[in-house]
Amino acid sequence: MTAPADPRHIGELLGDWLAIRMDEVDALADEARAKVAAIPDQRACWSVVGELLLRVAVLEQDVAALKKAARR
Repeated sequence: MTAPADPRHIGELLGDWLAIRMDEVDALADEARAKVAAIPDQRACWSVVGELLLRVAVLEQDVAALKKAARR
């Protein structure tokens, strides 16, 4: 028959295991925060869309003017 285990040793082992797991969780949380920070906010996305629409409208006008000049 074995002697009963010392609860302090069990507590230390459990604490070490939890510390290792928490380090992994912290690393994953840091990675997730970095990925989220890299995503542009909605205002920036709408600004890019607006700029693209404006550029397309200007290009359409330029093409229409070139077609008109080519007919002359």
